[in-house]
Amino acid sequence: MEVNDLFRCLKEQHQALQIYLDTILAHQKAIISADAAALDATIKSESECLFLVGNCETRRQEILSGLSAKYSLENKSNKLSDFIKEINKKKLFDTRNLVKMQNSMKSLITEIIKVNSQNKLLIEQARNFIKETIAAFMSMNKNSLVDRKY
Repeated sequence: MEVNDLFRCLKEQHQALQIYLDTILAHQKAIISADAAALDATIKSESECLFLVGNCETRRQEILSGLSAKYSLENKSNKLSDFIKEINKKKLFDTRNLVKMQNSMKSLITEIIKVNSQNKLLIEQARNFIKETIAAFMSMNKNSLVDRKY
């Protein structure tokens, strides 16, 4: 295993995360426009994207483990940041590209978390609206039964 393998894997994971972000943004638009067909399509795409991201993550961890063993690093976790710290301690090679990729992925993940929380809020508001609408209809029916004259 080489560092280039790690960088290629990170690049694939970054692309998968970008596709996931685009998908959840499309999901958000579908929620707002109440497009049921688009909601179904985005939910299916989300699960496919998450599967791809999970596969990339598994490969990334395997590569990090292999590289840590190869370079005899005291890497106790499979975190990229820990790996970069260990490489920098031993000054084995330049880690600037790895750091750039890591920072780009962090900002992408931050954006994904933000959009997911917005989507969660939209769904909660829609549920509350439906509950309030049903409650209003139910109270209208009760009043009409009581107000009838026999």
